[in-house]
Amino acid sequence: MKYKEYSVGTNKVEYYNSIIGKEKVKLNGKVVSSKKTFFGTIHKFNSGSDTYVFITNRDFADSLSVKVSIIKNEKLVIEDMVRDKNLLLLVLVVGFFMLWVMSRSIV
Repeated sequence: MKYKEYSVGTNKVEYYNSIIGKEKVKLNGKVVSSKKTFFGTIHKFNSGSDTYVFITNRDFADSLSVKVSIIKNEKLVIEDMVRDKNLLLLVLVVGFFMLWVMSRSIV
């Protein structure tokens, strides 16, 4: 699921995350890094003479958010908080399932 898209100079950086914790970073439509994580990770990649570091961290103060930092050539260019859509969906599904189970046991 695509979480967010960023413009860094003339480049488009896209951040994807799946419900099973697989993160993917695309640069101008091409996958440049893919890792599995639940708590955050560091993606490193190059484009021409530029070096990028894309960092994700779970924000435990707001459990439905992921902090995203993009560093280009050792300079922080973007810092953002992204809502974790997968976790929200998982919480809703589990919640509805628990309500269904509880309603079945009452009858």
